[in-house]
Parts: sequence; C-alpha cells; structure tokens
Amino acid sequence: MNRTNPSRREFLRLASATATGALLVSCVPSAAPEAPAAEALPVEEITEINIFGWGTPVVEPFHERYTEETGVRVNYEPFPARWDEVLNKFTLWGETGYDGVDVLWADDLIAGQWTTNGWALDLSDTASLLRDEEDLVGGIRRLNEAVGMVGRIFFWLGVMPFWHNKDMVAEPPKTWDELVTVAMEHTKPEENIWGWRPLPQWNTTLLMCNQAGANTETMDDEATLTALQVMYDWVHEYKITPPSIVSESEGDVVSLAANGETAMWGIVSDFSYRALLDVEGGVLNEENLVPTRWPKGPVNDTGLLHGWGWMVPNALSPERREAATDYLMWQARDDILKEFSIAIELAPPRKSMFDDPDIVKAIPMLAAGPGWAEQVRDSNLRTPPIISPHMTELHQIYDNVCQFLFSGEMSPEEAQAWAVNEIKLVGA
Repeated sequence: MNRTNPSRREFLRLASATATGALLVSCVPSAAPEAPAAEALPVEEITEINIFGWGTPVVEPFHERYTEETGVRVNYEPFPARWDEVLNKFTLWGETGYDGVDVLWADDLIAGQWTTNGWALDLSDTASLLRDEEDLVGGIRRLNEAVGMVGRIFFWLGVMPFWHNKDMVAEPPKTWDELVTVAMEHTKPEENIWGWRPLPQWNTTLLMCNQAGANTETMDDEATLTALQVMYDWVHEYKITPPSIVSESEGDVVSLAANGETAMWGIVSDFSYRALLDVEGGVLNEENLVPTRWPKGPVNDTGLLHGWGWMVPNALSPERREAATDYLMWQARDDILKEFSIAIELAPPRKSMFDDPDIVKAIPMLAAGPGWAEQVRDSNLRTPPIISPHMTELHQIYDNVCQFLFSGEMSPEEAQAWAVNEIKLVGA
C-alpha cells in the first residue's frame, strides 16, 4: 500500500477544521478565561515548484499529471548541453545558497558535491516514508551510510557490466587472468579485431582498484599498483587492447563492438544496450549480446553502479522544502516510479520491480545475461569521488591515471606516484 502525506491544501483544510472545533469547545462556560492565542504567522502558499533536470520530453506528461492531481504547477528547466556548464551552474548555486530551484535532478558527482558541502537537504525523514529500505539496491544503502545522510531519492539506477559477443566468446571469463587468456585467443590486429576494449576513463581505474582491494582514498598501497599494472599490460604487454583506445569514446566502442571488431568490452553503461543492438548492419542481437558481472580480481568482483536522483537545496524556506518533498513522494509512488521507468527505459532502484513483466518488456537489459538482480548484487556506487567535496579533482585524477597507462605516457609506478601526490595536493 502506498504511503502518502496530505497535500498542503488538505493540511490547511484539516487545520482549519481543527481550529473551528476548538472554537466551538471554547463556547462552553469555564471557570476562568484563557489567555488570547498568539496570532499565527501567514503560511506561504506554494502554487508552483521549479525543477532543474535532464533535457528529455519524457518528464512533461508526468508534470502535467502532477499539476492535475495536486494543483501545483511544475516549471521545468533542462540542463545546458555542455557538462562543464551543468557543473558550473550547480556549483554556483550551491556556493551562493540559491533558492530559486526547488528540486534538482542530480547525477553521482553533483550529488557528492552537494551532500558533502552541506548544500543538499537531508532527506532521511522523507526517505523513511517512501519504501522499506531493504527493497532498495544495497549500493544505495551503503552510499547513504558513507555520506551519513540521504542526499537524494533515486529514480533510476544503472550498472556498468562486462560485455561479450557470445558468437566470439561462448562463456565469459571468471577472473582477470582468464580475461587475458580469452582475449589473446580472439585478438587479430591484422583483421582489426581485438579481444578486449575497456573505456579509457576514471570508472575503469576505480573498478580495477576496487577489485584489487586497493585503498581508493589514497591509492598509495600495493593493491593499487597491482590494478594499475594489469591495466597497463592490457595494451603494452599482452596487446589485447589497441593503442587507439586512448581516444575511443563510449560511442566508438559501441560501434566497434556492434561491427564485430571486439570480442569483449567494458565500462559501457547499461543504457547502451539498445544502442548496441540498433547499429545498422551490426552483428549483435538479443541472443549473442551478453552483459554480465566482471571477472573477479584478486579480492572481489564488485561492480560499479551509477544513477540519478532527486535532490532538494538546503537553502529553501520551510514551505518550499515541504513542497519539494511532496513532489518527491509523488514521484516515488509505486505506480509513478513504474511508469517513469518504462517511459525513460531505465531500471528502477527497487529490487521488487526487477521482475515486473511490464518493466522488463520496456527494458530488456533487465533480463539479459544473468539478470539484473545478479548484475547489481554487491555492487557499489562510485566512491570515493562521489562522496567527496573534491569530487571534480578526484574523478579527474582517476581519469588521468587511465589515460597515462593506456597511452604508455607513464609506467604503473609513475602513474601511482603521480596520483598519490595529486590526492595529497587537493586535500582529499
């Protein structure tokens, strides 16, 4: 059964009725008159809320429905096209205590910046009303524990799987060593076919360090060096990854994989599933395109989660905070969250929804490979960058390390020393 708060109109109506009842009771004779009550301060009437979020037409019918059901109008402003402009706007609003936006749709990095700097409202009380906490993917609960608050209410959660073309690799490798062995069998540079293509970005570095059991806050331990050495060897020792990888984007890897030019690839997000299938003339289909868990490193096979959620600025007045959280509770209703997941074709954050036939039909990724529940099992959101006020610097450090290794600009030892020094300089 859905749990909902009364709308502001209902609240005011109930308050008025209570006051009228109190007035009738006061007409009964009493021994001594009561002191006059202090005059109540006027309540700010909220008739509209302002939301800043992703530029997608999917949201319009939901906002129209919200207005129909509550009488509160939604003004929606989409993000700028450039990521640096998005980040600059969020940073400026946080630093200046801007209160012109009631709800922010935040990604991992922005949410980390806002929660650790105290710019985001702690939504712990609101979250407790929405759903049994155990129904949330474990990575969300662990993130909230690490931050010490609920900085955002997730509306979708994704994973970065290990992908393989089943026509080339019948069974995915189970360990890092197996990955190298299998990739070497399928690498044919003369035919421009490579066994392994990982994206050259911070997520790759973070995932490998996690699976090696590294101290990801300092990067100064032997486990970090182990992870960096393996990444370096993919390109320069085992030659299972092309040197061109340093300039390849996610779109490039999607196209190359769909054309049969790579047997296995990684850090391509779950929402590229349809893109991989839709490449014109591509060789991939729902039978041979298999996303699965990553091969196990020296310590674990922990995957990386990513997601978006609703966040409320701390700078708002009490009335605007209430209006914003009313909206969050509406969006987090079972029926709305289900419809929203289907419309946006991205997985909901609740485990109880993973097998919903309507959602699976709209998001076939949920049933691909070992299934969504297995994909997200024990996976974590991308800490430490997303729980640090230095998130911009930290994610750039991880990003640069990957570039240094893949390009051969630095050895693993040099890349580690550089990263350790940079982390100290930013004070993370």
